[in-house]
Amino acid sequence: MYYRSTGYRGKCPERYAPEEALAAQFAAGLREIVIPGPILEWLRAELGASDMTEQAAREQAMRREQAELE
Repeated sequence: MYYRSTGYRGKCPERYAPEEALAAQFAAGLREIVIPGPILEWLRAELGASDMTEQAAREQAMRREQAELE
């Protein structure tokens, strides 16, 4: 797959860019991101809480559906 410039910022010297090249540039930028330890721990805690909330909502929906079936 190839992408092309929209010309929004002026004429682009390259007509097309292969998806692999764009993915590699994007991945390189992501590798430079450093998440500080305290923020990483907060993210882990929030993810765990979110997962528990979602699981509780699924279980409640299943109980409600089971009650409707009965």
